[in-house]
Amino acid sequence: MDSLPIYDTLANSINDNTLTLLDKKNLITDIQENKKTHELVFAIIKYYQIKNSNNGCGMPYSCKYLKTKDGYKFDIDMLPVKLVKMLIQFFLIHNRSKQNN
Repeated sequence: MDSLPIYDTLANSINDNTLTLLDKKNLITDIQENKKTHELVFAIIKYYQIKNSNNGCGMPYSCKYLKTKDGYKFDIDMLPVKLVKMLIQFFLIHNRSKQNN
């Protein structure tokens, strides 16, 4: 994976590392309510791991694949703060684009 254009946009939009419990809860809600974004969310998480870790192999950040849900489960507290902020920004952009359509 050489490039993920949305990644650079999201990474460049983060200017602080503060994260509240409400931020986390809202992100979890956004992920649960937007199932069509799950593959892209996983790609952003995996790409972040590749760009920022010595270990780009395997499942990122101790996630688990759930056959019953046909998707991945992450513990939000295991993700780096910058990555969580990037995902929050992703959903701000995504939700704005849904409102405009």
